[in-house]
Parts: sequence; C-alpha cells; structure tokens
Amino acid sequence: MPREFDSRLAPYAEQLTAIIGGHAALQQEYEANRRIFNAHFRKVLATEIRPTMDEVMAEYTRRGYWVEIHSLIDRRYLAHVHQCYSINGTQAGKVDIAAVANYDYKKIFFILEMGEKTHQQQLTMTEVNRKAILDWLLPLLPTL
Repeated sequence: MPREFDSRLAPYAEQLTAIIGGHAALQQEYEANRRIFNAHFRKVLATEIRPTMDEVMAEYTRRGYWVEIHSLIDRRYLAHVHQCYSINGTQAGKVDIAAVANYDYKKIFFILEMGEKTHQQQLTMTEVNRKAILDWLLPLLPTL
C-alpha cells in the first residue's frame, strides 16, 4: 500500500529521478577527487612531511626523549588520511603532532597538542615544505 506522500510526488517522478541521478553523479565525482587528493597527500607525506618530522624526532631522541611515530589510525582523524607523532619527556609531558589531509577544505592541517593547549596550522598542498613545517612547529615544541 503506497504512502500518502507517494501519490502526491508521482507528478514529479521524472524531476526527482533526475535530481537523485545528479546527486549520485556528484557523489562519484566527489569520491574520485577525494581519492586523487589523498594520493597527492601521501606523496607529500613521503617527500616533505616524513623527512622533516623524522629530523625533529631524531633530535628529540638524541636529547633523551621517547618519540613515537604512530602506525595505527588515530580515532580523532578517522575520516581523513593522517600521520601522528608523539614526543614524551619527563619535564615537557606528552606532545602529540598530527598531519591530517582534509579534502573538504583541500588543506593539510598540522595539529600540535601539548598539555591543555592545541595549536593548528593549515597549509595547501603546494605550501607544505620543510621550512613551513619547521617555522610553525619548532617555536611551539618544548626546548631541546
């Protein structure tokens, strides 16, 4: 038995089908573009972000801090491709750093959480380089 609103929408069936079909096409285009963005982020992650962060982590390791590059997915950034790092020290406490690719904004977010404070930097894909990361990150990190 059809619902009451089904009979009222019958004259608009073609228009509704066109809208729904258009929505499905837009969704497919969105997903394809998101996959391309995420693939580009993975390339930037491998060429710019990881080498820079490895350098920072190596320096903190030399100074006696315990550092960790997370291989598991952080639940906070589950919807996005990301890489997380942690620096643990006796005096500085714990510092968490995340590089998160967000296709909706078409930006890469760098998030630093230290104690109760959170700092965030957003860069476009072309702006991400060693200097940009270090210029933002080093003044915020505990002194070496």
